[in-house]
Amino acid sequence: MADRKKDTTVLEVKYVPVAEKSTELQPESQFKRPDTFYLMFSVASCMLFMITGGSSYVWYSSALVKLGSNDSDINPLGRPITNLETSFLLSMPNFSGIFGALLLPPLSDKTGRKKFLLIMGFGMLVHFVSLAFSTSIIAMVVSASLIGVFFAGGFSIMSLYITELCEEHNRAKYGCINFTCMPLSQLYCYVVGPLFSMRNYILLLSLPVALFMVLFNFAPETPMHLLSKGRETDCIRTLKRLRSNKSQKEIDIDVDKINMGLTTMANGEKANFFTVFKSKEGRVGMLLAMIPLIGTFICGITIIMPLLAPIFNNAGIGISGSTVAIIVGSFKICFYLLTSMLIETAGRRTMLLISSIGCSIPISLLGICFYLNSIDSPILAKVQWLPIVLILLFIFFFSLGLGPLPFTLVNEFFPTDVRSSAVSIATTLCSLILFVYTFTFPLIAGIIGMHSCMWIFGASCLTIGTIIYFWLPETKGKTIHEIQEMLKNY
Repeated sequence: MADRKKDTTVLEVKYVPVAEKSTELQPESQFKRPDTFYLMFSVASCMLFMITGGSSYVWYSSALVKLGSNDSDINPLGRPITNLETSFLLSMPNFSGIFGALLLPPLSDKTGRKKFLLIMGFGMLVHFVSLAFSTSIIAMVVSASLIGVFFAGGFSIMSLYITELCEEHNRAKYGCINFTCMPLSQLYCYVVGPLFSMRNYILLLSLPVALFMVLFNFAPETPMHLLSKGRETDCIRTLKRLRSNKSQKEIDIDVDKINMGLTTMANGEKANFFTVFKSKEGRVGMLLAMIPLIGTFICGITIIMPLLAPIFNNAGIGISGSTVAIIVGSFKICFYLLTSMLIETAGRRTMLLISSIGCSIPISLLGICFYLNSIDSPILAKVQWLPIVLILLFIFFFSLGLGPLPFTLVNEFFPTDVRSSAVSIATTLCSLILFVYTFTFPLIAGIIGMHSCMWIFGASCLTIGTIIYFWLPETKGKTIHEIQEMLKNY
């Protein structure tokens, strides 16, 4: 009888704490609150920075049309721009962006995310204004290059800012803003460019970042950065504003979660560029991640989008290049929205395979159209609609995979502790490729013709598709641990 009483007492001691823990923590940890207005305002203000930054990649589309004019009232240079000058104007911002992405982001740990982004925004604003009033090609190249430095530095921290501002259930949703703003900024350039002079056009491109400088002052510093600096009171105050629909107990739980994350980061080995290559899975992951990334930059999109207006002005299709650019920019936004709905129903590998093979067909056929135009064939006059259809098909297939997915794979191939280093390495390599591509394209196109360049783009897409088919594994539905095991045994 004494033994039975002893057993009962033991059972009671084990049971009561479990019941208390379950009753106390389950509601707070599982319930998801709707997003507050202050959170949405803070993220929306970031879009203004991204729109101006994204326009720095495609402002050439309308600008090169003006810079190619002999009319000094239209062309601030007073003479047509040369192919070599075009190469420098296109490529140097990509090259300078490497230094912005590598050297500037670490400063945000000292200044804070918010102050750092305001500094990057101010730098972009100053040099956009400088670009607007430039009357020499050297001044234009320098201003555009400095814009590339500040945007590259701000771009990487912007995604980190949004991540640290949000919770687990809404980080992915707001993180997609980075992709949505790119086609929005392109459409903005295509609409505004043909309507205004060179100076006013560039000043209008700087308008979103000027608004960002005003509105972002009302956005908060991230709670994680505040807590990492020992400012717990400020952290709690910020969380209460960002998550004003939460109770004090829920806010305390959020603070504990942030503290746990900071503790884990402090106890772990500090990652650097060399950490990525220490293990087999790191080396294999980087090699595999670069396959679709290279495909993104050599498929032709980085040439076609910035040069859309001048390319189609010379295509002999009977429609102005500016009109084509607006049509393409509008459809690109729709295609990106469609892809966001399809992306989780199909595998990454399947989407990339369809995208790369699909891109090769319309871009190769577009090369035939340019060839017919180069020999003054009467056939093209009968199918003037065909080049527009082909470029829309190209944008559609690009949006299915090669556009939104490559950097997603980089994030999936690497664990959290080395992910930022892996992204920096991948971005640097891609920027070097983009620099070579954008510098050589105007020169090569002048030698072998636009049609031959389109065929090279088509062959590049087909080659990337073949490599994806034979070597790129599927990551859909796999955890980070499962992916690391897969790479270890690759």
